[in-house]
Amino acid sequence: MTRPTTSRLKFKDITYGLLGFVVGFSLSFIATNAIQRETVLSRGAATTAQLPPDHPPIDGESTGASAPEENALPPGHPPLSEASSSRPPASMAPPPLPSLEPRPGPGPKAETVFEDIQVLKGLPPKDVQRIMGIITVSLGVDCNYCHVPGSFASPHPKKETARKMLQMVRELNEKFLGGKVNCYTCHRGSPKPPTP
Repeated sequence: MTRPTTSRLKFKDITYGLLGFVVGFSLSFIATNAIQRETVLSRGAATTAQLPPDHPPIDGESTGASAPEENALPPGHPPLSEASSSRPPASMAPPPLPSLEPRPGPGPKAETVFEDIQVLKGLPPKDVQRIMGIITVSLGVDCNYCHVPGSFASPHPKKETARKMLQMVRELNEKFLGGKVNCYTCHRGSPKPPTP
């Protein structure tokens, strides 16, 4: 008479099963991350190539700035940290604004490269782009907050407000504070300055 077989799993079988699961999971994780990285990098290149026709140039050749590194943050972007909050702390304030005063000398000026420049005339194009980056970070907004999507030169009520704010910052820095005021001083990462 033969002894009936039982379907009891042995310790050795469980160990091999778990080991196979861990190895399979690890390999699929590594492969998926490699595929996703390539997808994200190719999407980034495609997005840059599909800018609106009147978007200011972002390459180093047009503005005289060096080409951005692969993982570089936009101009004026505060350093990334693990702390997440709706408003960045004062220690994460963007860098100070470049001088808003026109600069004589060689090289292209903003009004010859961009359309509808009124307050920032006489500045190098790279400084205008840097100022725009600082504004977006300081207010926690994107370009479309002040610009008509697809038409950066078109009139927009918020663009007019931004011009008045830049004139105010220029005057405060010239007459009273010697370059210590920028958009972040009041806005602290919010379109509407927070009240105490």
